[in-house]
Amino acid sequence: MGRGPPRLTPAPPCLSLACRALALLVGGMGLSPRSTEAAIASLPGAVTLGFAPYGADLARETALARQAGHELVWKFR
Repeated sequence: MGRGPPRLTPAPPCLSLACRALALLVGGMGLSPRSTEAAIASLPGAVTLGFAPYGADLARETALARQAGHELVWKFR
């Protein structure tokens, strides 16, 4: 059988009203390594990143994103 889902720890909640005013999700992560790494490095940690499950190095890229403070979602179509 396959492995179970990874254990992820969510980012700490923002208790400020300013954090609750807007949610921003940038999709398409994982499809282009160069663009994905640029987004991780340049976008603030409050931006959620949507990863496609087809990327070649998702384990490393998602680990980088989490270290940079991003929340992650998976895009399934």
